[in-house]
Amino acid sequence: MAAFMIGLHLLAARERGPQTWGFHHLGYLPWPWALFLGGVALLLVLPPVAGILAGRLDGTMARLGEPGQARTAAVLVIVISVACFWFGRVQEFFLSDSRLLIDGIDEAARHFAADTMAIRVHEIVHRWLAGFGSATASFRAVSMGSGLVWLAAMLGTVGAMTPDGRSRFLLGGLIVTAGLTKLFYGYPETSPLLAAAVALFILAGVRVVRGGGGEWWLAAAAVVASAMHVTGILVLPAVFVALKARLGMSARARLALIAAPIAVFAIYAAVWLTRPESTGVNPYGSYWEEFTPLAGPLHAKQAYTLFSWPHLVDIVNEMILLGPFVLAGWVAAVALIRRSGRRFLVEQPVAAFLVSLLVPFLLLSLLFHRKLGAARDWDLVATVAVPSILLFGFWLVGAAAREAGARRTQVGLALITASLLHLAGWVLVDAEAGRSLRRFETLADVGAPQSRFARSYALEEIGTTHIRAGRMPEATRAYEQAVAADPANAKAAASLGTLYGSAGRTEEAMALFRETVRLRPDLDLGHFNLANALARRNQYPEAELEYREALRLEPKNAMAWLYLGAVLRSQGRLDEARRAWREGLTVATPDVARRLNAAIAAPN
Repeated sequence: MAAFMIGLHLLAARERGPQTWGFHHLGYLPWPWALFLGGVALLLVLPPVAGILAGRLDGTMARLGEPGQARTAAVLVIVISVACFWFGRVQEFFLSDSRLLIDGIDEAARHFAADTMAIRVHEIVHRWLAGFGSATASFRAVSMGSGLVWLAAMLGTVGAMTPDGRSRFLLGGLIVTAGLTKLFYGYPETSPLLAAAVALFILAGVRVVRGGGGEWWLAAAAVVASAMHVTGILVLPAVFVALKARLGMSARARLALIAAPIAVFAIYAAVWLTRPESTGVNPYGSYWEEFTPLAGPLHAKQAYTLFSWPHLVDIVNEMILLGPFVLAGWVAAVALIRRSGRRFLVEQPVAAFLVSLLVPFLLLSLLFHRKLGAARDWDLVATVAVPSILLFGFWLVGAAAREAGARRTQVGLALITASLLHLAGWVLVDAEAGRSLRRFETLADVGAPQSRFARSYALEEIGTTHIRAGRMPEATRAYEQAVAADPANAKAAASLGTLYGSAGRTEEAMALFRETVRLRPDLDLGHFNLANALARRNQYPEAELEYREALRLEPKNAMAWLYLGAVLRSQGRLDEARRAWREGLTVATPDVARRLNAAIAAPN
């Protein structure tokens, strides 16, 4: 199985085009790198080599059953992982989602959508790190900090699931090298917080099932996971499964079962009542309106219908991204259920708890692909990977229980090697800007199973990257493709109009600016760009109206205040112009402030 996965990685590394499969990321590395990584991995899983290594490692792996040795190994894993998190952090140039979150935090998190406590944590950390000179420092800190919590909880879970050192090596190795750990490499989203909270819930649940205590810890972990993000509510069925065996004999278990959903309801009621201005009457309504449609026709934000091949391809791709053996976890769950039959909850309590956590998140991944497609929301269903991998390892450990120690270590070494190769290629892609850009371009290719909205959004990001690098022809092509993919993308149209204007294509620019304002009258950028174009044509009254509309929508646009003053001065209204410039000084950065002061001090 490990050799098969490694072979797929090597074959996919030679493919080109819109292949978004989870093992295709090796294709973005230089071919000698991919060949070297895959060759070393294949060598390690060959029986003669793996057998020799397993023989040498077996004593060390067996000692992981001792508490002191296990703790030392866990600390080493966490320290090494932190170094890897920093090395493989997401490149800042593709942090548009982070930019949106930063804007939301600056605006008192009005656009929190389905985030509840996660956005509050980001808000607090963002204020703490505001003086570091990096707009994304807080997001890197939160994601890597969440990774520490996640790793500690997962290694604790493995320790609670089995006392056997070789089994801990297999389970822990598969978890640590899972693709979902990409969440913690400086990922610019709130999902790492949800993943860490669910990891704590899994640790509490396995300990309750194994030891029969810790009911209140389980209830508290369920509340924290549910409060982080609205999808965290899906852990609540697993609370019942974990406590079921003790409900008849423990009043504490019954109280914990009742307290968890009541506390979750209280949190969301408080959010609803205290922040009614955030997104209207129902702060979560727009989020849950975006399920995958049963049938067509599709609009710009829908990638496919529920019962379609592209949807199936996307789901399988998403699972492979999360970890190469996630799909095997589903098979393991079926095998464990069939073996126990109706007594599954009694005979396999750990597996039953994991299945009860897996199923709701798996249904979410099947039914809900928000606006995007092509595994673009993988982070929200990353929780599928943890119970899947643990189920696979749990089943494998049970099946291999009669094997000799070195043989079991050999199996663990082979599977972990394949999983590590899978993770390494993914991380290395994002560790270098050029590789990350090539991968992003492929994900936005015509053949990828994405919605028109998602493809246009990705092409817009590519255009922005080219602009920052000074590659204007490439940026223009990317924005042209973005507008062609989704003509309703007003931001892309506005940016393309700016590029056209800079290149002297004024009529085309003006047409795009007017179309932007028509499509999105609520977008301040559209009015600002149109005002600039009108001012260049000496149409000052029309330009003044557009600048004022842009400032009504975004009063903090200091450049709009500067240009509005210039338009007013051109009409002979110097006093009004100076009032506009002074208003701009209240929101200006130092560079713009110098220009505003110079304009105020200039003679008539």
